[in-house]
Amino acid sequence: MNNTAQKPLPPLTGAQVAAVTPAHDVWLSASAGSGKTQVLSARVIRLLLESGVHPENLLCLTFTKAAAAEMADRINHRLAYWVQAKGGDLAADLQAIGADISPDGQARARKLFAQVLDAPGGGLQIMTIHSFCQSLLSSFPEEAGLLPGFEPIDDRGVAELHSDALSELVQAADRDGRDWLITNLQNLSLLLGEDGVRNYLRRCVAQGDALEQLVPDDKGALVIARGIMGLEFEGTAAEELARRCDDAAIDRQMLFQLADMNDAWGKGKVESRGCKRAKAIRSWLDLNSDQRASNFLDILSCFTKGDGDPQVSSKGYTPLDAEYAILATDASEWVTSLRTFRNTAEYAERLAPALLTGKAYAAQYRELKHVRGLVDFDDLIARAAALLSQSGMAEWVRYKLDRKIDHILIDEAQDTNQAQWKIVEALSDDFYSGAGAGPDRTRTVFAVGDFKQAIYGFQGTAPEKYREAGERLDKRIADTGGALHQLSLSQSFRSTKPVLRFVNAVLDELGFEALGLDDAIPPHNSDKADFGTIELMRPVTAKTEGDGDDDTDDAEEQWVTSEKLELADRLARHVKNLITAKPVLATTGLPLEPGDIMILLKARSQLAALIVARLHAMGVPVAGIDRLKIVEPIAVQDMLATIRFALQPQDDLSLACLLV
Repeated sequence: MNNTAQKPLPPLTGAQVAAVTPAHDVWLSASAGSGKTQVLSARVIRLLLESGVHPENLLCLTFTKAAAAEMADRINHRLAYWVQAKGGDLAADLQAIGADISPDGQARARKLFAQVLDAPGGGLQIMTIHSFCQSLLSSFPEEAGLLPGFEPIDDRGVAELHSDALSELVQAADRDGRDWLITNLQNLSLLLGEDGVRNYLRRCVAQGDALEQLVPDDKGALVIARGIMGLEFEGTAAEELARRCDDAAIDRQMLFQLADMNDAWGKGKVESRGCKRAKAIRSWLDLNSDQRASNFLDILSCFTKGDGDPQVSSKGYTPLDAEYAILATDASEWVTSLRTFRNTAEYAERLAPALLTGKAYAAQYRELKHVRGLVDFDDLIARAAALLSQSGMAEWVRYKLDRKIDHILIDEAQDTNQAQWKIVEALSDDFYSGAGAGPDRTRTVFAVGDFKQAIYGFQGTAPEKYREAGERLDKRIADTGGALHQLSLSQSFRSTKPVLRFVNAVLDELGFEALGLDDAIPPHNSDKADFGTIELMRPVTAKTEGDGDDDTDDAEEQWVTSEKLELADRLARHVKNLITAKPVLATTGLPLEPGDIMILLKARSQLAALIVARLHAMGVPVAGIDRLKIVEPIAVQDMLATIRFALQPQDDLSLACLLV
């Protein structure tokens, strides 16, 4: 380990101090840039400094392997530095995290690095939930119904398994005469595209049990799909729409009154807006219910503008009459409801076969995985949760684990789904009851997350799930007479005030209820200078047929959609205008240059290439699309260390690097 001098640890402040107190169970809400990683690392160190706490007593669960490696590296480097740090520097670090700075405290701090190296497993238990589950199941494979020595498949193996499952599903459907399944797959491909279908089927696998229980046969699937969309009616969507357009279901008197008012406003001039509108209304009323259902869009434009708002009172477009405005508003809402019903019902009719297809695919994937004896990441979570939930067996497993795990720390807690919370709760079940909760043994749970970053809803995570897990833990602790310390870090050390004002405004507009919270959200603040600007561009949406001219005739740009072309143009023009204006940057005091601008996108896609092309066309210097350095990922560094050792097996340094 490198023992060169490091920057002093920044002092913890406010809620950060309470969050790292070793004896506290903590539920911490930490916004981006509020020092979450610093607090988590400091708590690990504070726990290690406690008497009777050993590295193997800690289990820190992170969301990604990269986060686990970063945290382990940060802690190990700090502990290695403390071994030979000057007394004043070590004391300053300990004081910054609220630890004991006495000679005895400093002596304990200098020993931590050796204790971590000597710990079972060769270090701290900082890992992803999947890595922990693999380790747990490897210790109890038979109890979990797995073969000893099993190996979970990695992302590449999962991708290959999905490809094989799809191929076998199509072959089996063709062999068994299930033409409907092949037709469904073809229709899904037309709707979603090849990648979209594969992503959809993957998500069906993740919800395979639910699909198996909820989706019955063809007719039953349609009922389920309509229920999901909030619809309940008998027969086909066309029949129901016709029923809603029948004389018994519409307000004929209102429609005739609107037609008369438009005629009067148009003064009998056939080409006037009023007379055209009146004719369209009366013509539609002359149709039978089936014809009305097929042509209700003919009167939609009579009461609704292109953006969907009611066309009720506008000089030159409608009669300027208060009664007309009221009637036209009612008519607009009615005809819009017809369109909403039609679209929703049609979606349900597409969803039903998609659910049946997803159910069939999930079963095929599960069967293929079983035949090949494979275990994927979802299996690790499900099997571990089931193992820890077994009556009798679960107590034995917990007993074996409890001899080691006394403190559980959960990073990015908002990304933990229900099954994963079930594992955490099972592991900590004895923390607050029975022999495991003795007065001579401190055992804690620490969770840190940010409800605003709960973006993995497709994996079963949600802000309310995060809140509910905290409520369950709070109740368990309260039943023992203790208290869960619910804290919040809202001061940002990264963002400037304009950014945080924007965040506060968005959250105020959205409301805390929409995020699954029971209480108002504390405002975010910063001590940084009050400079910077937040600009919002008007959203760009996909154009539909009839929306206007499409300027994508250039054959070289037929590979992108019109909305991507428009967005690329907007961004490029905005950048060009900024460079032309050359505003002075508050951070440097110098005029803005092209190199000061960065465009962040969700992925390196067609849009990224198009933006670069547009910037080039406008004469803006652009570096191109950023790429990661190939030697930066930890996996690549591990491979290089392995290669160096293979080339020079007698070199102790190469061996040490490989082991690290």
